[in-house]
Amino acid sequence: MAIMKTASENVRTEAKSIPIQEEMSNDAFHAMMTTGYSQALKDDSQPMDEVFKELEEGL
Repeated sequence: MAIMKTASENVRTEAKSIPIQEEMSNDAFHAMMTTGYSQALKDDSQPMDEVFKELEEGL
């Protein structure tokens, strides 16, 4: 699992509420999956363990 970074700010973000497929239209779900797939292909993420380690160091 990885946490996404925004391309423009290079800042880690976490969605407050991630919708589930059953609550989304097919178009909205497809758009969300396309975005995630594109980010994965560009390696636009960080390993979850690294992110949590950085967060813990900041406490």
